[in-house]
Amino acid sequence: MSANRALLDRAGDAVDACILRSVEVFRRAVAEANARRAAAFDPLTSLYVTEREVEAILADATTVFAPVERSQFVLTSLAPLRLESFANDVVALAVAAEYVPRFDRVVGFLHDDLTRRTLTAGLLAQLLATTQEERRQVRDLLIGGTLDRLRVIVRGDGAAPLHDTIRIDPGMLARLRGETALDPRLRSFVTFVDAPDDAGARDIAFDGPVVLWGASADAVAAAARRRAHAYGRGALRASAATDTELLGLVMREAALTGRVAIVECTDPVRARDAATACENAPVPVLIEAPAGIVRYDGPTQRVTEREAPIVVAPAAYPLPYGRRIAPRRGFDRLVLPAGQFRGVSSVAERVMHQRLVHDVWNVDRGSSAGGVRALFGGPPGTGKTLAAEALAKALGRDLYVVDVSTVVSKYIGETEKALATVFAEAARAGVCLFFDEADALFGKRTETKDAHDRYANIETAYLLQALDLYPDVVILATNMLGNLDDALTRRIDVIVEFPLPTAAARETLWKRAIADAPLESDADPAALAQRFQLSGGYIQSAAVAAAVRAAGESRPLAMLDLVRAARDELQKLGRISGRFELGNNYDALRAEDAG
Repeated sequence: MSANRALLDRAGDAVDACILRSVEVFRRAVAEANARRAAAFDPLTSLYVTEREVEAILADATTVFAPVERSQFVLTSLAPLRLESFANDVVALAVAAEYVPRFDRVVGFLHDDLTRRTLTAGLLAQLLATTQEERRQVRDLLIGGTLDRLRVIVRGDGAAPLHDTIRIDPGMLARLRGETALDPRLRSFVTFVDAPDDAGARDIAFDGPVVLWGASADAVAAAARRRAHAYGRGALRASAATDTELLGLVMREAALTGRVAIVECTDPVRARDAATACENAPVPVLIEAPAGIVRYDGPTQRVTEREAPIVVAPAAYPLPYGRRIAPRRGFDRLVLPAGQFRGVSSVAERVMHQRLVHDVWNVDRGSSAGGVRALFGGPPGTGKTLAAEALAKALGRDLYVVDVSTVVSKYIGETEKALATVFAEAARAGVCLFFDEADALFGKRTETKDAHDRYANIETAYLLQALDLYPDVVILATNMLGNLDDALTRRIDVIVEFPLPTAAARETLWKRAIADAPLESDADPAALAQRFQLSGGYIQSAAVAAAVRAAGESRPLAMLDLVRAARDELQKLGRISGRFELGNNYDALRAEDAG
């Protein structure tokens, strides 16, 4: 014992406290084991380790190690980790197993098997808990719980989880001994970010990791440093090469040193995995994801080159073969029958709840990739594009509108290459992918009569396969549902047919279109809705045209302006306006046309 005491002279009070606490736990467990064995009258019990030997080991440990009052058993070194109940006792027993000679024999005695001399998850649950619920808590703490995720302990492989061996992590043991050097396993990929000049931890609530998106990696990194400084702390920044399994070690070291954890991720899938691994972290965690993130429902922030982070959708950076739209209009702008509205909103619900449904409830998603695919069909101007924008806003993402004209190429194979880039970039950016006029790409395959048919069919087949494997949100819109390939509908999760608006819906659309414009007293949205059978898109165009004319003449909107614009929109559809549509403005408009 004297040699071991010399080894511990530099270990500090935390280690002594662990060892003495473990003696208390072992004493209670040995007494209970003795009582059980005495009642069994088994002459072979403790054949190799006697009760007297166990008592001697525990008594020896008590006299050698510095006494610590039970009320003082508070491992302040562990407080920043925000551990659950029973965690201190687990750490105490694991530390004692490293320092106290012959404790392995005590463990074998409690196992009733001298060949098993290491702590196991099952034995710890038995030692520290008295009820089934408490034992479950201890098992959860050890197997996938905070002690496991933060690498406070090291689990060895066992035949079953309860047989896993439990040891204190070497880096954690070094911290308990009072060492302050960074864990050697982190030195190759972790750097320090200095604390602000007015350092002092500020009481800012944090709940899970925050993902920072940006136009460039430098902008995101700068935003992460600014946010770490807002907490009044320095940071540990893990590079993009960090193994996901070591993120627990990063969080532990950040917590023990009072720093923020920053994790750099250059891949959207890796960013998602890192954010998931850092859930319930004891410190603020910032994920640098300039390339975006896929399928993540937690808090995100957009980062611009010149501004501080803005709490909105993923960061905007250029996307090929289309345009990126930051959505502004939400579900409140949609004017649809209740059934169609539920269909559109169900797409957002599928995305928001897919982790629970597929990963927890284990309901088969029907696709190995697990994306959500929606198809909006209906006449022009009925709100299909607006619904796609509203969905993107509800999901906190940008909308990637694919420009079909730039994707399609007359050269064989080029269209498929462009589409592969579109799908890859959309997944990388974490945006909602939107194909307008989808029948141009997903048209029906035909009987192969020549090379043109063959390659057109190959293009459609490739698209269907890519759609099936895409891991995120795809929205298709078309005016001609009947022209789409039959195999497409099997791959679609939600199909919504947008009808032409009723008179009541048209009145609502007119009112919304001119709600903030100055109006003459004769402007009557109800009359316009009754006379002109226009869809929402045409009504919006008519309102804009009328407003531009009135603004050019510096006067409020008049009924004549609105009727004239509505008539022009009706002409686009190849329909003629008569006395019923033009009403009291019929003569004025006829004279205007004649003049």
